[in-house]
Amino acid sequence: VIMSATRFLLPCFLLVGACGGGGGETDPTPLPNTLLIEGSDMGVKFQNIRVSRGTSAVTGATVTVNGVTMPETGPGYYQGQLQNFLPPGAAVLLEVRAGSLVATGQTTIPQEVTMVTPVTGATITRGNVINVTWTSSGNPDRFQIGLEYQVNAGSTSQSVTVDGSLRAGSIPTTAVPANATNPSVYVFGYANGTFSGAADPASRMNLRQPSLSVPLSFAP
Repeated sequence: VIMSATRFLLPCFLLVGACGGGGGETDPTPLPNTLLIEGSDMGVKFQNIRVSRGTSAVTGATVTVNGVTMPETGPGYYQGQLQNFLPPGAAVLLEVRAGSLVATGQTTIPQEVTMVTPVTGATITRGNVINVTWTSSGNPDRFQIGLEYQVNAGSTSQSVTVDGSLRAGSIPTTAVPANATNPSVYVFGYANGTFSGAADPASRMNLRQPSLSVPLSFAP
């Protein structure tokens, strides 16, 4: 009888998770060993960065841009600024340390973007697309064409993304409400960055070079 009892106790000892108490159970969905790093956005001076792991914000990380620490201003959200504005072509190095995980991203500041059309004060008609052209001496990963306007004293915007090799695009106005005022158009050049270490493959620096915003007017 004693031997029989021993035979049944051994499996329970070895397979603790299957026995009562559950003290040795393992997490069925362990956290990934990579960090998802997203600029939202990064720029020539001001930096905004989100860090997550799986579906959770990463808190308490050390985030630096060109050696300058970006304070954590919210769970998983790090923002700050460099001492000086960086010129086009300057190197940008992003480093994130979270526990034993270390990830780095690097890129260069995109070249400046100059709007060609529409020109300042041009009239646009709601419902028609706005054709936009610009110049830039470099090809970033992408350009973003944006339309901003005010509704009831609040600002809103919509945007369209095109390839970084293009110098023209259009943005629709069908969603612009009839009471919108003070429209303006801008173009941003974006660099995704190259990541290494414990960075999730979907990580993006989203480092932007803005054009000057061009104020327009709506047709009556």
